[in-house]
Amino acid sequence: MTGPDELRLFTAEEATRALPLVRRIASDIAHENGQLQELLPALRQARLRARTTGAPGDLEQIRELVARSSARLEAYLDELRQVGCFLHEPTGVIDFRTMLDGRHVLLCWSLEEEQVGHWHEAGRPLAARQPIPMSITTAAGAGCDTGAHGS
Repeated sequence: MTGPDELRLFTAEEATRALPLVRRIASDIAHENGQLQELLPALRQARLRARTTGAPGDLEQIRELVARSSARLEAYLDELRQVGCFLHEPTGVIDFRTMLDGRHVLLCWSLEEEQVGHWHEAGRPLAARQPIPMSITTAAGAGCDTGAHGS
């Protein structure tokens, strides 16, 4: 496991070995994000109705659903941090830190991919991904811990 202040570095092979666990977490994140995206318009409408009518209606119930969904998302993000990777996009795109030519870059994986095969500079969009060069595939990394996922 990786502590909150440690910089975990992966080779592409190590990141790919972590995918059974990371795939389950990313899938849960994508699902929960979809649920949350459906709830947010309902929350806006309930707030508007409550302001207009002066009665809370279903506002508290929807707030509670949003809060639970948000808490589940945060728990999944914590699980990713424990593995040593992090969310790039809530649709299930995950980044792993690595080194390339002496600089920190990110390996990038998406739910529909079988293995980690791309990288990008930090802060760059998914469209900026490039195929992984051999130096990332075989460089020494920090190892890989694929603990249990609770979903």
